[in-house]
Amino acid sequence: MFLFIFLRAFVRFALRQFYRSIHVIGSEKRVDEGALIVVANHPNTGMDPLTVASLYDRDLWFLAMAKLFRGRLRGWLMRRLHCLPVYRRQDGEDMRKNFEMFDEAIAHLHDDSALLVFPEGTSNNERRLAPMKTGPARIALLAEHRADFKLGLKIQPVGITYTEFGRFRSNVTLIIGDPIDVSAWRTQYAANPSRAVRDLTAEIGKRIDALTVSLGDLKNSELVDKLASVFGTSTGPNDHARLQTIATAVESLTDQTEVRDRLEQRIDTYLSDASELGLLPGEELSRRSWILTGLSTPFVLTGRLLHLIPIWATAIAAARTKDPTYTATNKLLGGILFCFAWYVAVGTALYFCLGALLAVGGLAALGLLGILANRNFPQVKVWLLSFPFLGRRQRLNRLRGEGAVLREQLLALHREAERERSARAANDAP
Repeated sequence: MFLFIFLRAFVRFALRQFYRSIHVIGSEKRVDEGALIVVANHPNTGMDPLTVASLYDRDLWFLAMAKLFRGRLRGWLMRRLHCLPVYRRQDGEDMRKNFEMFDEAIAHLHDDSALLVFPEGTSNNERRLAPMKTGPARIALLAEHRADFKLGLKIQPVGITYTEFGRFRSNVTLIIGDPIDVSAWRTQYAANPSRAVRDLTAEIGKRIDALTVSLGDLKNSELVDKLASVFGTSTGPNDHARLQTIATAVESLTDQTEVRDRLEQRIDTYLSDASELGLLPGEELSRRSWILTGLSTPFVLTGRLLHLIPIWATAIAAARTKDPTYTATNKLLGGILFCFAWYVAVGTALYFCLGALLAVGGLAALGLLGILANRNFPQVKVWLLSFPFLGRRQRLNRLRGEGAVLREQLLALHREAERERSARAANDAP
């Protein structure tokens, strides 16, 4: 239990370093007591359980692929991390073993613990839900049935929206939905258990879908992702609202090939110009906090230089990732491992050269400079590019102008799409 609590606190800190912004909506709906199954979409293999688990301050158990438990040491560690094995047909596992998992999961629910389950059963970098598996509904209804429907079990949907699935210092929005009272399915379960499982599964899918951005046509994914990378948080209060705006605008262009092609060409030009300036899409281009950024620049650059080795090592390791759903996870784990190794090496050198006290002080200073650089290096890059003597000021201003034009075009498309949607709704009304 201590290991789980410690790792939860550490993961929260690590996520704050990895993501530029973690926006949580619906915290007041969070179920903090009693039996609970948390269900969420699953677009980002390792990051999804970490981000969702960070929302809850309670005992939480995870359902994970059984192949992750192979080996005595790994099996022991997965159990200590509150994971239960799920046996999948595509992994060549004996599906009958899932009955044991069901019993163990239900035992935890009867102890008023919580489960975290991803009903899609697999992860994919798509802005659309895969078909729901029946596992969460079966566990929920069976748990209530064994308690004569007096358990008070709730199913809480959570929607996860990433600006970019694999990019470091991108944004994520988590929306906590209204909980489902499983006891409401008592009569239906008594009459037809299979039908109750199917209906509850459909309800779970409907609830999650309402908390995420789902594209009607996945052919629009590339253009939506490009726009998402360009605008940061500038077109909405959070990633979900911003991506919904972008998705609505892009899908309104389905029959306007010429307009769509011009928009995509303009976006590609913007991305190319940003790359030539050494900027990533969506990095802050405004003039806010000008003086503060200037004062912090020496410390930010020092922190960046002192961490170049773990930064490069992480980038090299992440570049070898074959499955894109693991890109962000490998960057996070690589960053943790390489930074740990770097700090051990620096701390050891300081200890033998300067003594224990100065070694501790040096590591503390190194850590603070690293955090400062991690959070502020993009703004410092823009600040430095703004000086005329670097010869990049005019190109930076032109990039700002291109971004403003793109933003206005996007919002205009969104307003037009919303007007058409409202008009259709009014015509369909009785």
